[in-house]
Amino acid sequence: ADYSNSHGGLSSLEQKLGTSLAIISIYKQFGNPDNSDLLQSDLDYSKKNNKTLLIAWEPWDPSLGMRQQVDYVRQIIDGKQNKYIDRFARQIRAYGRPVIIR
Repeated sequence: ADYSNSHGGLSSLEQKLGTSLAIISIYKQFGNPDNSDLLQSDLDYSKKNNKTLLIAWEPWDPSLGMRQQVDYVRQIIDGKQNKYIDRFARQIRAYGRPVIIR
């Protein structure tokens, strides 16, 4: 999905619906280095347009499906993901708008 609106998908959808979306839902995964962080440049559209982010924050690598090689939940419990969690929290704070994590 183009939540950065770089291709105009969100603004086009809002125009077609005749309303502004209040919440933008995105997915982030612990085990996917290409999709584990909140890049502020990707959030510019949402921030400028006062959107609330709904983040599905998933402790797994979706490319591995049911063949996960890392137990991220165990790593969270053991404190092995603290640096990543702290970095992600700073990225949320930098967004500066409401965020819902599920």
